[in-house]
Amino acid sequence: MSDHTSGPWSATGLNIRNQDGGLICTVTNLWADQETPEAEKVANARLIACAPEMLETVDMAAQFLARFLDTVGDLKNDKDGLSMEAGLLLIWCEDLVSSAKGTDEN
Repeated sequence: MSDHTSGPWSATGLNIRNQDGGLICTVTNLWADQETPEAEKVANARLIACAPEMLETVDMAAQFLARFLDTVGDLKNDKDGLSMEAGLLLIWCEDLVSSAKGTDEN
């Protein structure tokens, strides 16, 4: 599945809500072996609420890196290794976006 509830999302306590206030999910540990501390669950909710913006940022970074690598051209003439590092970062960004959108092949 590649579609998700559009952002922005917000965290209100343990609830993650869409921009209209609709409930997306609630952080819980219903089947956990032991109780998760409340502060940790609230921190997890904040992190989850940032997901749409983080996905958009990583996707934009991948696009920027792809353009950068197209501009740099020949990797053999890159004495600083910047193209290699940018290439690895591009792969990681693309993999993360694919995984988040459900388009990965795993």
